[in-house]
Amino acid sequence: MLDSNWELDWWNYKAKDEFLKFDLELANKTLEKGSLGERYFKFCSSAKKFSNDDYITELKSLNILEGSRRLPESSALIYKILQRLMTSKLIQPAEFLDTFELQIQIYAEQYPFDQKYYEVLAFLYVETGNRENLKEIDLYGWEELKSEIFASSYIAGLDPKSESYQTFLNKALADFPHSVTLNKFKLTDSSEDPLNSMARFVASQFANVKNNWSGPYRLNDYMASLKHEYNKLKN
Repeated sequence: MLDSNWELDWWNYKAKDEFLKFDLELANKTLEKGSLGERYFKFCSSAKKFSNDDYITELKSLNILEGSRRLPESSALIYKILQRLMTSKLIQPAEFLDTFELQIQIYAEQYPFDQKYYEVLAFLYVETGNRENLKEIDLYGWEELKSEIFASSYIAGLDPKSESYQTFLNKALADFPHSVTLNKFKLTDSSEDPLNSMARFVASQFANVKNNWSGPYRLNDYMASLKHEYNKLKN
């Protein structure tokens, strides 16, 4: 919903009442009265007000936790439902996975570029210790969805002593050179100049600084100064 999707102005992140009003008016015009779509919308727009008991009751009335036990098709709504159930400890991850894994997988196949489905599956595989399935999701998210989050998770799941570790890490860094997590992994690489690794790790935390490597009087200059002072200390 537009009232809560406000990524560009993240430092002022809060509900936008004017957009919520627009959503409500649009829903009233387009959703058929009494339809499942309208019920999902009302549930979504009122969920924050529900107590935990009322939340479970609503999910049962929507045949999500009772009856057909079918999740809505919306990945955003599935994500929110899982988030509420997990944070409130209303259901165990293994139970949710056993009940809904196949449904989420089918949705993910239907909408292969909707990242939220894969985030839900990845969370559940982490929580249930399913490393093989997590590895598969992470690799897909990295290579197909071009997501740094999945790339970092994939590298974190590898044995740093394995022969393939540095190969995959270097590939991930080539795809996401400003990743804080990946550059932190690189700090442990004994074959790399530790100062270069440290410089890149520091720079990765300023990824949004324009021209942070080559611009005039930017991080490039700071890194050169840092290296100069470091060499002075060594001598």
